[in-house]
Amino acid sequence: MSHSKPAGGKRGKPGKRGTVKKGEELSLAFTTLEPEIRLDDILTSDTPYFYVEIPDTKERLIHKIESWFPLQFGRQVLASPDILNNPGLVDWKRCTLEKEEETKICEKLRQEFSPFDPMT
Repeated sequence: MSHSKPAGGKRGKPGKRGTVKKGEELSLAFTTLEPEIRLDDILTSDTPYFYVEIPDTKERLIHKIESWFPLQFGRQVLASPDILNNPGLVDWKRCTLEKEEETKICEKLRQEFSPFDPMT
């Protein structure tokens, strides 16, 4: 399973420092991958991992999950003061919208995605 979240724009930009800092707080070590290394060179198909690409520097970080891993880690990094500065986003249950607003956003996404949808 894969989850992706682009970040940046008007808000802060995600970076290596924020990811590594939050990882250190939780005793998670990240390894920087060299550009020529492919994920399938270092992982087997059943290896759980957390992967980050830093847009500005093109750096890639990986943490091989060997035991405990916080499921909300990515949210914690993105909600941090350096990026979105919104701790309320860490808990997905607090990120709900009214049904009408959610429906509007869903319809807009469908329209914007339609040129790329192979099913239409």
